[in-house]
Amino acid sequence: MATRKWTAATNIEQLIQEIPGGLTRYRPRLQYLLLAEHTYRDKELANLNNLVAALFRLENSRTPQQLYDVVVRLLEWLAEPEQNSLRRAFTVWFCRVLFPARMPSSKQPTIEELDEVKNMLAERVKEWNQESLERGLQKGMQKGMQKGMQAGARKLLTRMLETKFGPLSQDFLDRMEQADDEQILLWSERILTAEKLSDIFGN
Repeated sequence: MATRKWTAATNIEQLIQEIPGGLTRYRPRLQYLLLAEHTYRDKELANLNNLVAALFRLENSRTPQQLYDVVVRLLEWLAEPEQNSLRRAFTVWFCRVLFPARMPSSKQPTIEELDEVKNMLAERVKEWNQESLERGLQKGMQKGMQKGMQAGARKLLTRMLETKFGPLSQDFLDRMEQADDEQILLWSERILTAEKLSDIFGN
């Protein structure tokens, strides 16, 4: 689902109705800086060594691998003891914000430390890669089976036509090679009543 562009006011002045009697000029003006995180590409954010960029990358992530890469960076940045509160804050954010939005409630882990987030994501990356591989293999098998069935249907139609009308010209063979499943089925049905090839293929 595409993220909608920000359309809300960015200045408090825009939220206050104009005041009659020349008082409009006294409306307060306060402009804030809009940082639309979805407008930043991950490649741009990856080169910024700050926690805001890391947070944007986490929220814009689409795969467990992207999440894992950011958590590894966070653990490097927040390794010192004085960063304990920040590590804890990110851990709580994962558990209360990101995981509930990305996972079914039955699969949400109980995590106390940022290291645990890293380990959990490492396992999820393995699972995700395996699932991707299995989906790719399944898709490839289905595509191969479909092609095999199409080839078999064309071969059967060719044999039936040659049995009834004799050897086919290259033009007819080319037309069958380019035909889709529905067209092959239609031609096969016409064989039963056709008296000549034009009754099947048309003029």
